[in-house]
Parts: sequence; structure tokens; C-alpha cells
Amino acid sequence: MRILMTGTAGFIGFHLAKRLLDRGDEVYGADNLNNYYDVRLKHARLAQLEGRPGFTFQKLDLADRNAVPEMFQRVRPQRVVHLAAQAGVRYIDDIVEGVVRVSDRVAAPNPSWSGERPDPGTSKAPCKLYNIGNHNPVELLYFIKVLEMAVGQPARMRLLPMQPGDVPATYADVDDLRRDVGFKPSTTIEEGVHRFVDWYRRYYGRTPAPSSVLRPPSSVARPLSSVVRPTEALKNRAPSIRKARCHRP
Repeated sequence: MRILMTGTAGFIGFHLAKRLLDRGDEVYGADNLNNYYDVRLKHARLAQLEGRPGFTFQKLDLADRNAVPEMFQRVRPQRVVHLAAQAGVRYIDDIVEGVVRVSDRVAAPNPSWSGERPDPGTSKAPCKLYNIGNHNPVELLYFIKVLEMAVGQPARMRLLPMQPGDVPATYADVDDLRRDVGFKPSTTIEEGVHRFVDWYRRYYGRTPAPSSVLRPPSSVARPLSSVVRPTEALKNRAPSIRKARCHRP
């Protein structure tokens, strides 16, 4: 299958391209290689893809209205995986697996779709939107605690009120993904954070913390009902605080 992929040098794009090439697909990658974060990391990812059979790369900015149509005319992809976006994703295996399964399934039109009460996930055209993500919300302070245990040192937090546009709670509804392609993301916050920190230390040559620190005890992997919340003293001192920003020591 011929697949056009944007954001190929990114965290998700790189791992997805490897997976697709491993199974014999043809991947045409596009990325503008911007400097939102260390460009050397993007080039290091591309170096592992370039030269592999079936892989082609073009440096391209999707804001270029002339280059994008020309790319589609030349490549004529059977699938398009649009991943170009600002960075921020940390857990990769579940996303790669979900995208591969969805790409293999041709979407069917929804004959009952109505413009008066539209279903935002379907269309009268063969189109379907899927959420691929964590279906259990995780509180920010618990996320910080897991990160502290992974890096082996406490975070220095500056607690601030909610900013305009902040979402108080969000999570992915994966019911359609599970029903249609038989897949539900399963990476826990503990596993994802620790795997990311392990990779970061290996890539940048940082000395890892002792394994007893990197791996939290079983008591940390708590059910959602017992997720860590701000202490009563903190609530009483600053009742409007809901957001924490972390700074490296």
C-alpha cells in the first residue's frame, strides 16, 4: 500500500513509518523539519528511515499551497496519514497500533447521517474519525508524581490558576475504535512515562537513576478512584489552584 505521511520526522511519524515499512508498505514522508524542538533529533530519526526500500522523503511545509497539490499528483497515495503538528505526545506504541489498524480499514458512509443532527465522527461520504488515546483521565499532580519517580528527583512546582482556554478534564472515547478494529490503547501512565524517561536518558547519554527509583512500587499504579489530589492544606491556601507548571531543578 502506498501511504503519504506528514510529520514523518516526528515522534509518532517515525515509529509509524518504521512499522509500515517493516510490513512492506511504501511510505512517502513529508516534514518541514522546523525547530520547535531539537532538529538534530528529527534528522536522527530520518537517518534510520532513509535508504530503506519503499521510503521516500520530501522536506515540505504544508502551508505551501503549490507544493502540496503537486505532491499528491506525484505520489497518488492510497492512504494519507496526517501527523504534522506541534510536539507533545509521549506514548507511542498504542498510537502506532491504532493508526495501522484504522488505515487498513476502509471507512463506510453513514446512510443515516443528518445535517440537522450530525454525528461528528461519521459522514455520508466514506469517512470516519477515531480517538486513539487514554480513555481514563489522569490528574496533573499524579502525572507529576510519576515523573518525579522516573527521573529520581522532586519537581519544583509553581502553582497557578487555570489559564483561559484550559480544559479542566479530557480523555479519549475509544468505544468506536474498539468496536470497529478490535483495539483499545493499554499503555498506563506509569509505563509510558518511565519508558519515555528511559529513552531520553539513553539518547542524550544521561546517567539513569537507580532502578529502585525508576520503577515505582505497585502502590503507585493506583486505580483512578485513588489518584493523588492536592492536600487539604494546599486547597485551603489556594483554592483556585488547579494547574501546576514544572521546572527542572
